[in-house]
Amino acid sequence: MSLKDAKVTKEGIFLETLQKKVLIVPVRLTFTKPSPKSSRTPFFNNQTISKLFSANLSRYTIIFEKERKRSRRIIFLPYFSNSSLSQLSSNSKHFLNNFARLLKELDLELLPIEAMNFFQNLQKKFPKTITEISSGIFKIQGNEKSFYISTMQMPFTNTEEKKNLSFYIQDFFAMITYGRVIIDVKHSSSDKSNTPISQAAVRITLEAPSLAIIKQDLKRVLSLIKIFINKPLNQLKEPFLLLDQNLLQENYGKIILDQGWDFEVATCDELLKFIDLFQLVIPKKE
Repeated sequence: MSLKDAKVTKEGIFLETLQKKVLIVPVRLTFTKPSPKSSRTPFFNNQTISKLFSANLSRYTIIFEKERKRSRRIIFLPYFSNSSLSQLSSNSKHFLNNFARLLKELDLELLPIEAMNFFQNLQKKFPKTITEISSGIFKIQGNEKSFYISTMQMPFTNTEEKKNLSFYIQDFFAMITYGRVIIDVKHSSSDKSNTPISQAAVRITLEAPSLAIIKQDLKRVLSLIKIFINKPLNQLKEPFLLLDQNLLQENYGKIILDQGWDFEVATCDELLKFIDLFQLVIPKKE
């Protein structure tokens, strides 16, 4: 699926292959109350959300974003897949209404992101040139402006790392100036049964207007990853890596859309602690 062939309507971004049609509906999560309670206990659990996602979505991406002193943001990109355009529209509305009802218990709401604006912001990142500045840091000359980028994918293999992910993202928000942590999850069926299989990728992207800022943020992130993984960086297995120029160019379309490219099967019953992760948009002093 190529973004260059995408069609944008008020409902979202449509992508099409020979086998299926895909609708991406960008939304963001925000709190509805001026002083939300982080200890709010909802009537549902993480498994409720996980089942809702696996039953309705072919893929979803949760993007935790920070840009200088702006409030932290969570952007949610649900992917709906069907052979019928009308069914895609119906499925997306049904899912978003059900998801919004669950989030209300956390004093959260879903706000739509205008699809055309979202898509045009992606287009601005299409590169005219990609120049490697130093190991893992690149200068992108886009259609309207230049910026610096560094991206890496983290291992996501065991229950302990999943449990600590919300704490890691909290620290990430506190330490960096510009950047995103991306959790990208795909659902598919096993060849031998109809049991859905979840595969997850966790990626970090630093994106800044100046070289000095991205160098500083990259140093902080690498130090934080050492603590999170509890291993020296040179002992980490693939797919953890800072992308070189070949890999960056090969995966740049996925990077623009905040997708992963090397997935690992999620073996635990609850893939992510959704409630903890969603509550990270609670304003905190940093």
